[in-house]
Amino acid sequence: MVRRSRRGDLQQPLLRVPDRFPRLRGTDLSRRLLLDRPDHLEQAPERPQHRERELGPVRRLGTRPDRPQRQVLPLLRGQRHPEQQRTRRYRRGGGDRPEGPYTDAIGRPLIAQFVNGAQPIDQDVFVDDNGQAYIYYGGWGHANVAKLNADMTSLGTFADGTTYKEITPSGYVEGPQMFKRHGKYYLMWSEGGWTGPNYSVAYAMADSPTGPFTRLDKVLAQDSAVARGAGHNSVLNIPGTDTWYIFYHRRPLSETDGNARQVAYDRMNFNADGTIQRVKMLVKDNFADSNALGWKTYGGAWSVSGGQYRTAASYGGKALLDDNHVNATYDLDVTVTSGIGDAGLVFRASNVGTGTDAYRGYYAGITPAGRVILGRADNNWTLLGSAPLPVVVGQQYHLRVMAVGSSIKVYVGDQTSPKISVTTPPTRPASRGFASTTWPLPSTTLLSPTSRCRPPD
Repeated sequence: MVRRSRRGDLQQPLLRVPDRFPRLRGTDLSRRLLLDRPDHLEQAPERPQHRERELGPVRRLGTRPDRPQRQVLPLLRGQRHPEQQRTRRYRRGGGDRPEGPYTDAIGRPLIAQFVNGAQPIDQDVFVDDNGQAYIYYGGWGHANVAKLNADMTSLGTFADGTTYKEITPSGYVEGPQMFKRHGKYYLMWSEGGWTGPNYSVAYAMADSPTGPFTRLDKVLAQDSAVARGAGHNSVLNIPGTDTWYIFYHRRPLSETDGNARQVAYDRMNFNADGTIQRVKMLVKDNFADSNALGWKTYGGAWSVSGGQYRTAASYGGKALLDDNHVNATYDLDVTVTSGIGDAGLVFRASNVGTGTDAYRGYYAGITPAGRVILGRADNNWTLLGSAPLPVVVGQQYHLRVMAVGSSIKVYVGDQTSPKISVTTPPTRPASRGFASTTWPLPSTTLLSPTSRCRPPD
């Protein structure tokens, strides 16, 4: 079958996603894109990620991960960075609403000096079950804990009469975060330099809020398929459940500015002995927050509204997500809204340009002519497989593409028997993005995905 509808003798495609990026194409796409491990083909676990959904009432256990930018301090303990001799200070503010406005509660810093070598930054307030509040803080490779009095504007003392206790674990750089689960105290912190790729999060467990804290493992680090510089976290627990989330900032793979960061979150799971499982960074976006942070557009007029990613008619317009998956399972809901054109997914894409089939990669989709198709593009089109499929304009179809190594399988509706199954040499790892491949229509193309990604193990 020759896809003449995609050739130059007919209409040109409306929107496209670049090569290094799997992408979605269609007249009207209302879909969920899921990248998952092949062993989760039947049912992918619900693991939320970047701007996924509302979490409901939550209990705040730490500071925001998106604190103001500053230079990282890759220092040995006790050293001061030669370019940062000024001291940061904590100030205590008060307000009537979570969003502020806030006013200075005491008119001076709560902690203004270095104690035990700890720079007074990155504070985290933890309230224990007995109502006692603690403040954890520290940069320049040192961490302290102090008690907060009931007024939350002054520091208390420990039983030995001291105000500060150093609790610095091995590898600590900055960003302490304390939480409690099943009677155990968990101290998390950031390691490495936050402008570099190796920024990460480690943790320790103790029977007391003051330790001692012995480093157990690194639980969050860069992932070559998702992002670099993942660190400076906080933790949220859904009240009444054992559901936990880790919030942090990370840097997109193609971003070269060390100061560029995006806030993300993932599920945080525990082993039977209470230790924390290593967090696998995912990629998901349902555009419920009315923005497209993390997406890069190449042509087309893109906007977010009503949980949909929208673009007007254009030739070769693309919106790309900066990840680097090659083995993945993709799920999407596809609707063709016209009797011409087609809709589907471009994946394992690279060397993308503007124009018909101007990329290297694969495309799977449905056509109103009544076919499901799979093909390879390399500035031309090679059909790899097709199968009959009654397609009704305006009706939604669930499309699943499973690409693992040289095997590519395409499912429509029935998720047990593939409509198309081929073996073909895999392309190099690639990112993914959204696009519609239809013909110019007076209507606007709508992309309303909930997309999730997880690289295979």
